[in-house]
Amino acid sequence: MTENQIRLLICLVCAGLWLLELLVFEVRIRQMKKKLAQAEKEVPAAESRLLMIMIISVIVIALPFLIRFESFFVTAVIQACGVMATYIGLQERLSALKAALEKE
Repeated sequence: MTENQIRLLICLVCAGLWLLELLVFEVRIRQMKKKLAQAEKEVPAAESRLLMIMIISVIVIALPFLIRFESFFVTAVIQACGVMATYIGLQERLSALKAALEKE
């Protein structure tokens, strides 16, 4: 494999993982919203920082596709940061919904 193919593989794997993560959390958040609706509780609005986290993570995930970094390590770390930022933001949203469900 050439150097460019390895970089592309790193980018595609991380972008695929990011998309899978978005899909899984979307399903979990929708299920939690249904549970809140069934319990006749108010669904709390998403925090404004969640939108910023998602925008920044899209930029960070797309960055290595647009800019060729000097090492594989830098490419992998940047991609991992995008994946982790999305995970943390969506996990906070899911936790807020769970807390609203448990609140009496």
